[in-house]
Amino acid sequence: MLPKNFTMVKATNRDKIATVRSTDMKYNPKINYMTICDGFIVSKNVKAKATNINTDYRYADHNPVRLEFSLK
Repeated sequence: MLPKNFTMVKATNRDKIATVRSTDMKYNPKINYMTICDGFIVSKNVKAKATNINTDYRYADHNPVRLEFSLK
């Protein structure tokens, strides 16, 4: 549970792009297990939008997540 004045920012494209993959084998998008485990927690005075970025796990076992934010 999050504290009262905090919320989880969910990526707008979370249904299409995962953020983490299994690492027991070389990356194969048809075989590897993929899910979402990365995100951001913000306080109520922050307006935020997150987007998962598909890099096909080129540099790591995670895809990057971009956060655009502004203070309210």
